[in-house]
Amino acid sequence: MDNEGGKRVAVTLSAEAGALGPSGADGHFETEMTLQRRVATEEAVGFSLGYSAVLPAGDDRTFQGEVLFPASYGLSVISDIDDTIKISQVTDKTALLANTFLKPFLAAPDMALAYDRLAAAGAVFHYVSSSPWQLYPALKAFMVEAGFPRGSFHLRKFRVKDESLFNLFKSSRETKPPVIEDLLSAFPKRGFILIGDSGEVDPEIYGAIARDHPGQIRHIYIRKVTSEMADDVRYLAAFAGLPASLWTLFDHAAAITP
Repeated sequence: MDNEGGKRVAVTLSAEAGALGPSGADGHFETEMTLQRRVATEEAVGFSLGYSAVLPAGDDRTFQGEVLFPASYGLSVISDIDDTIKISQVTDKTALLANTFLKPFLAAPDMALAYDRLAAAGAVFHYVSSSPWQLYPALKAFMVEAGFPRGSFHLRKFRVKDESLFNLFKSSRETKPPVIEDLLSAFPKRGFILIGDSGEVDPEIYGAIARDHPGQIRHIYIRKVTSEMADDVRYLAAFAGLPASLWTLFDHAAAITP
């Protein structure tokens, strides 16, 4: 992966135009663009806007994307990827490497159908994962092919040549909570469903988030990929102080409901 720093790219977003950059050493852009409000009051219905890169004359390539604007109120889903919607076997490092780099990505059984039910109920999706951004093209192609709803991606920054190399080895306890906190802060009037798996620390992360934001978290779903049962001391600790009705440990995706 070639990370090019100091680059600028002009883009059009709806009727607005602007320049992104300069890019950081990792090749990423972080900027803000001001758009004219569509209406004077808070958005009641979500919408999306397309954007595209402006290329020099004679360059026939296209680079396009989409920005999602959720309504002020409604249902949002924050979902893990590895072992939640994609079979990765994170707890087995040899199998994880094979499933990530050698084998075609495989969807977790019936999870796309469950997510379609949530989408039909109006849910907006945010995919928060410990996978590095370098895997985004493959992950996006997998999710489109498997039929998962579109949504925003929030992945881990990683570059061999600087200190971000160590991000790849950080625990999800360090990297996921700030991303989730930002989403909750950005949409304070929306309700959130948190979906993860038991392979690493999603129960512990989600339990802490729910205790800190009791009014925003509607439910927590944990896909069972380890041997612990719902009454195991692990879950009693992860969800301590929370109503038992707020979380579900599931074997089958049919357990997920809006």
